[in-house]
Amino acid sequence: MDTATGESGEPESQADSSEPRTADTRRHTTDSLAAPAASAIPEPPVLPSLPIQRVPSTTTIDRNAPAGRGTPGGARSHRTYRSEQARSKAVYRRANPWWRRALRALIGACLLAAAGIGVYFGVGLVQDFVGRDRLPSAGTDVPDIGSASFQITSSSPSPTIDGTLSIDFGMYAFEFVGRPTGPQEGLQVVSPDGTTIYLRTTGSEWRAANPEDDIVGALQAAIPFLRSVDGPDAVLENRLRQGSVELVDEVDEGVDDDQLRRYELEIDTDYYSDKWPLQWNSYQVEVVPALAIGDAVPVVMTLDDDNVVVRLSAPESNWAWERLTYSEFGISIADPTRV
Repeated sequence: MDTATGESGEPESQADSSEPRTADTRRHTTDSLAAPAASAIPEPPVLPSLPIQRVPSTTTIDRNAPAGRGTPGGARSHRTYRSEQARSKAVYRRANPWWRRALRALIGACLLAAAGIGVYFGVGLVQDFVGRDRLPSAGTDVPDIGSASFQITSSSPSPTIDGTLSIDFGMYAFEFVGRPTGPQEGLQVVSPDGTTIYLRTTGSEWRAANPEDDIVGALQAAIPFLRSVDGPDAVLENRLRQGSVELVDEVDEGVDDDQLRRYELEIDTDYYSDKWPLQWNSYQVEVVPALAIGDAVPVVMTLDDDNVVVRLSAPESNWAWERLTYSEFGISIADPTRV
């Protein structure tokens, strides 16, 4: 309170607040609390509109239908939709005609063939580079042989022969001369037709052979083995290659046109005879006589540059021969009794 005036110093607002509230005052306060200002309500967000995609349509016209409103001549239009797979196939067919696909297939086949040839020759070159010994290839071509001469040195259990034998492969005619300084030195045997056989020793006359002449039986037993062996396939029969033969060593002899290739083999005749009995029987009467039974029977084969077998030996059978000459033409053996 002011001492001078005697009036109270409180503000008017406080004085007013002490006054009782009327009904109008309360209604005004309630309305202000219940209804917020319009500017306080947020506006809804505006969503972006998607672009309209136009789909090509096809129109089908029915000429017999009555004309409709907006469709002159009875035309009724409708839209057809293709699947994504159908559209992809249509685009692929247009972009890849048959001739283009065929050309690509042909080029691919050529590339695969070239790659296969490259791999084949590459493997061979690698094997040659590392010096790996290999058996002669199966199915090797060998020239036709009409006649040949052999140097034979064999003994029991094989036919006992020591000398030079010339054979005509067509007529089976043959001529044998014993090796000088050998056990059959001076002995001569001739057959002009493969059936009639004559023989003589040094200083004697020709005479017809008889069963007591051991050399005649030995020659007749040996000739089939000499005639049947021409190339490596004769010695390395197809089934023999299937687990019955092992290459021990391969050695080159000579140079240029005189070069020979010697193959030292071990044949499992025990397994071969048990697994392929028919082929084993043929082997015994066509390739090597009296071949022993064992798991590693040694056989030595030598080939020339024409893949002709020029030497064959089986030490355990005492069988060995060397082809001295051979020709595609036959030879004529004269009848010594008519000369």
